[in-house]
Amino acid sequence: MAWLEILRKQEMENIAGDGAADYIRNVLGIPVDRVVISHLYLISDDIPQAMLDGIGERLVDPITQDYRIVDDERLDAIVAGEKPATDLTAHVGPWEVVVGYKTNPLVLDSWGDHTRRALADIGFPARDVRKFEKYLVIGKLPFRKIRLIAEEKLSDGKVQDYLLLPATR
Repeated sequence: MAWLEILRKQEMENIAGDGAADYIRNVLGIPVDRVVISHLYLISDDIPQAMLDGIGERLVDPITQDYRIVDDERLDAIVAGEKPATDLTAHVGPWEVVVGYKTNPLVLDSWGDHTRRALADIGFPARDVRKFEKYLVIGKLPFRKIRLIAEEKLSDGKVQDYLLLPATR
């Protein structure tokens, strides 16, 4: 299993993240400093580093995006449909909110499926690819507030799961 993160280059405008932050401030009434959005791809196969680099180079727009290979075992909880075992109620931000489609035959991750097929077309076959959104929410937010943000703005509970994690960067 391998995780690739597609990130906006620092010099590029943070339009989607700024829009999410404005919604959280103005509609939910929760003060946040900033929201930064990236895409996470979970590739189900064990893939050598060189091949992951090749995949990352093909998934990014080289003008506006960078990629990195993510080695964070905390992400495995969302794949299993679990919540972290750690009590997060004492954490007060910043937060990472990872959102992905539920593992359910009635819920389709079309973005992940299209990515899997496109990778196979260019010589990188994978059994399964899942796509997630990662929201880095910066601000002093207690657990109950970030959970409200995750449930009311960042995910759709009918078809998506979310994972709350203390931010690592």
